[in-house]
Amino acid sequence: MSKSGLLTQSHRRGEASRRILHALASEFPTMHNRHSLLRCPSLLEQHGKRPSERLSDGELKAVSKTLGRLIGDKGSPTSGAISEILLLRGEDDRVNLPESGLLAVSVDIATLREEEWIRAKLGKDPEAYSRTAAERGPLLPFERDTSQEGIVEEIIHKTRTWLHNNVADGYLPVLLTNVSIIHGSNDFDILINVSMKDEESLLRYTREVVQRVPHVRGTQTMLVSEGYGFSDLSEAMHGISRS
Repeated sequence: MSKSGLLTQSHRRGEASRRILHALASEFPTMHNRHSLLRCPSLLEQHGKRPSERLSDGELKAVSKTLGRLIGDKGSPTSGAISEILLLRGEDDRVNLPESGLLAVSVDIATLREEEWIRAKLGKDPEAYSRTAAERGPLLPFERDTSQEGIVEEIIHKTRTWLHNNVADGYLPVLLTNVSIIHGSNDFDILINVSMKDEESLLRYTREVVQRVPHVRGTQTMLVSEGYGFSDLSEAMHGISRS
């Protein structure tokens, strides 16, 4: 193929990618899967079509091929321009976690720094550390860092055990959907997004798991009335059911 032919092919690929990326951005707050994206209004608009029209078979094949390239560039699941993930849909009867909540966690920096000092004094001696923890009170497990990241890792670890022991009639009581470390807030340091069966499930999880993690100073639970973000899969699912 000539140099001009390669440039033309590269230009066409760039245009095809741009149409998909711009369509996804325009669809906020709906997150699409591969099937619903092919029928979304923004993608039709990017192809110069009206909402009542459909993409031709050739256009559908081209979009699918381009989308696959954007997801799987360079053979790595983390190197593509678009990420493809699997999410549990809480509103589905088989998951049965229809409510959403937020859990704000504040960290006791003073006790965290004290543990850091204890570790520096004891050195790399797990047995001495365990004895000190038993005498002094709760400390993070020896393998955790004395940091907010270490606290988050411990919350996630204890959550897994708690969920395993609290399945009722085959259903989970809560599901963590995101955990973030927050900088710049005077009120909280960690924010946890939760899907849940009901408010009581969130409160029980907070009491039995999060509040028992070392260096957690306080917690605040909040209910989400309405969410607008890329975690909203409802339109995508409706798109599948209509197709």
